[in-house]
Amino acid sequence: MNAPSPLQLHTSPVRTGEKLRGELVLGETTHGLSQAVRVTIRARGQLDYDDTETKQREELSGGPGATVHPPFKGEGRIPFELSLARDLPPSYQGKDVQIAWELIATLHSADGKELTRWSQPIQLEPGRTAHPPPRLEPSTPRGSSLTATSTWGCLLFPLLGCFSIPLCMLSGNMRDVSENPAHGRIAGIIYGVVSVIAGVVITWWILGKARTVSKFKAAALKPLAERFPLGSTARLRAFVDLTTPLTVRKARLELTAYEMLSKRRTVGPVPVDVPVHLAAGPHQFDVEIPIPRDFTPTFKTHLKAHCTLTLELEGLDDMVLHNPLEVAPEVLEAEA
Repeated sequence: MNAPSPLQLHTSPVRTGEKLRGELVLGETTHGLSQAVRVTIRARGQLDYDDTETKQREELSGGPGATVHPPFKGEGRIPFELSLARDLPPSYQGKDVQIAWELIATLHSADGKELTRWSQPIQLEPGRTAHPPPRLEPSTPRGSSLTATSTWGCLLFPLLGCFSIPLCMLSGNMRDVSENPAHGRIAGIIYGVVSVIAGVVITWWILGKARTVSKFKAAALKPLAERFPLGSTARLRAFVDLTTPLTVRKARLELTAYEMLSKRRTVGPVPVDVPVHLAAGPHQFDVEIPIPRDFTPTFKTHLKAHCTLTLELEGLDDMVLHNPLEVAPEVLEAEA
């Protein structure tokens, strides 16, 4: 019972947080028009994403719809207006995630029966706001020497694996290969040597990381707003509490968007000005990175963004601080 859509929009594309205005054009030949007493119009979105090997679909609500009770006689134009929420995800076509929006109009009879339905795809773009996000003052994290202790304690596991795995493989090959024991011993020795080398490399890498972490009582990267609009500048505050003085050779900031678990786009690295010499004790400094207008906004668990601050330290491995970032589906207007 579907017919060509008579929906006509006044503006296209439409934006989140703004009014969606248009008209529904009906004629004498419209199916069910003689029985109609009201028309409902609403915006609906569809979120498609890949979940391992299957595709999943979720329905997204565009907010409250509009209900109109005009006299349905002959041809006529029915104007409508919908208010779109500011936190709606805009239309998006990615590799693993797609978001599509449509406008749906439905004719209903007096008993609530649906007579006719029309739909029309709409392109939903990020909205605009003239005000920057309210600034937060994050609290300083509390430090603890247990951070270093627990890190060094975790080294016990790769050290045990470095010796236990090759010993098990060596004894298994020597015991199970009965047709040619010499070949079994050679294979076991090769596997054992490779495992020892791999274990030493992994242990050395973890030792370097642990040596870096042991210099920090606390370290954190926290955003200075709940969410940052597209086109704005993301501002974050870095906290470090050092047990010994350190020298910072270079610092850089990156912003990465993710679709589900796959990386989609990265902004940066952006150089960051931090003090070169950091004395023992607590320190804090603010960093910022621009968010492009066409960057992927975050949405529930499907679209995420992470900000990473990397400190290149003299004589130590890099110190990397992470924090998820909420990127709002709206853009900032240029201030007058």
